[in-house]
Amino acid sequence: MFITISYYIILVYIIYKKRGLDIVEIVKIKTDYITLGQFMKFANLAAGGGDIKALLAMKTIKVDGELENRRGKKLYPGTVVEIEGEGIYRIEHAEN
Repeated sequence: MFITISYYIILVYIIYKKRGLDIVEIVKIKTDYITLGQFMKFANLAAGGGDIKALLAMKTIKVDGELENRRGKKLYPGTVVEIEGEGIYRIEHAEN
């Protein structure tokens, strides 16, 4: 079954709201994309490469609803990242 991104965001919003977790946080980037590892540092979820590796191993991470464990995964504006116990983040392009 195919779920569009906006419906996925609404569905995840409802699930997180019921669990008392934070709603979607916007992360703005100035480049065309950011890797998952760079994103984790940029969003203050990890301090360095070792932290990123541990976070990828210990937490369930979904990118646009699909499980992901590659720190080099490219995230483009519109991408939704869900990190277990941390929150939901949406990548957006920063205006100049």
